[in-house]
Amino acid sequence: MGCGSGAIAVLLARDFGASKVTGIDVEAPVCKIARARARAAGLSDKIDIVQVEPGPMPFADETFDVVFSKDSIIHITDKAAIAAEVFRVLIPGGRFASSDWLTNHDGQMSPEMEHYVKMEDLEFEMASPAKYRAAMEGAGFIDVDLVNRNPWYAEVSAAELAEFGGPNRAK
Repeated sequence: MGCGSGAIAVLLARDFGASKVTGIDVEAPVCKIARARARAAGLSDKIDIVQVEPGPMPFADETFDVVFSKDSIIHITDKAAIAAEVFRVLIPGGRFASSDWLTNHDGQMSPEMEHYVKMEDLEFEMASPAKYRAAMEGAGFIDVDLVNRNPWYAEVSAAELAEFGGPNRAK
């Protein structure tokens, strides 16, 4: 879900042995790029890219073994509806793996976050881990495992910032 430029679809097919990958996105330009990336990797026979409209996915019940989403559910307002939709298209015992790069605590955003979102002209529907858990369990998922990767990301960000530490870096 939210396949973007198709890099993850290629990785799933090429590096992780997925026999078939169906990437979906709502944006025509990124779907075009994703299709080109699959062709360039010689994987057009294993990767389908489908432009979809927001809302129910155009797939039959119990179609997929795995649904994977990276940084796209943050754009979906109704977390319960998307969890139910993912559950619908998964085979019994299928897996849903997802991540989002922003989280919220179901209250007002901090002034700093409000400023960032406004500055970047972004539309986010951030939710708390508790809201995600409730949506997943309400849809029928069991063994829901939520992982807070903020400590890891703080380390990665600090290392990236240190790489910019040349002689012209403002102190």
